[in-house]
Amino acid sequence: MSAGYVRDYGHVSGGGTTLATTVTMTAGDMAVIFAGAQGSWTITGVADSAGNIWSPAGVIVTNSTLFGGVSFQAWTCKIATGGSVTVTITFNTSVVGSAVVGGELSGVDSVDQANGQGINAVPSGLATTTASADEALLTLVVTNNGGQSVGSGWTVSYTDSSYTLLEYKIISSIGTYTGTTAGAGSQQFIALTVALRTATVPPAGSQAAVCIMQ
Repeated sequence: MSAGYVRDYGHVSGGGTTLATTVTMTAGDMAVIFAGAQGSWTITGVADSAGNIWSPAGVIVTNSTLFGGVSFQAWTCKIATGGSVTVTITFNTSVVGSAVVGGELSGVDSVDQANGQGINAVPSGLATTTASADEALLTLVVTNNGGQSVGSGWTVSYTDSSYTLLEYKIISSIGTYTGTTAGAGSQQFIALTVALRTATVPPAGSQAAVCIMQ
């Protein structure tokens, strides 16, 4: 089965030790969420009301200058039970400015790699070289000045038309791909990319890269 895009999970924000979002899931697909907040924290777990198993994809990515210091981390789930599902992110401490965005992809079953960067420049993801020809890539970009739109060759999954952009790309050949934005000049930003491989490709060890601006 080829990789494909299914749906966007929207955007939810809050604060405290937990953040919950209710989404529609389809069994057999793969879910990706990007959860973050201001300050210093870790995610102690992600669980959902259907009992699906969630795992982190890559490290926590931080930009210490964005909104006074913001971090995000990606988590993924191979959906065993679908329907209307409430996903709850639990932090190790009470946080402010927490947020979660995400999307659902079909025809994929494992993480090829996950990476990210938090710097001050023209917003973009890190270059991601795929291990196989049939993959789905999802990139989140959060900026401080806004004005960004989807980059060339990518498709919008979610946008608030300014500060937050989630975009995806379905590829059919091995190569190096970079999540990009348009219309935004140099600014503080954070970007994370998750590449998902199809069920026909044997799983390999995930790779994670991170560039952090202090």
